[in-house]
Amino acid sequence: MSQSLVNRKSIVVFIAVVVGLLHFLTGPRYRGPCPIFVNGYMIEILLPFAMYLVLGIVEGPVQLTTLFLRKQTAFLFSNANTGYFYSGLAT
Repeated sequence: MSQSLVNRKSIVVFIAVVVGLLHFLTGPRYRGPCPIFVNGYMIEILLPFAMYLVLGIVEGPVQLTTLFLRKQTAFLFSNANTGYFYSGLAT
């Protein structure tokens, strides 16, 4: 495995962990600065972004090679997350 691939994986994992922690810490009842932006938009943008980056470094037989499949997977993940919060199960 080349050094650049190892560096890329490290950066992607770091971004995914930071986004996950941010999502966990803010939660659905965030009341800090800009709660409408944080609850409504920021998480909806950052979660698919992190998922897209993670799907870009997958190796092996499950690799999603086409750009369309990676985008669709990130889109479906985002919609599932939004549905989870709007259904009230996350409270």
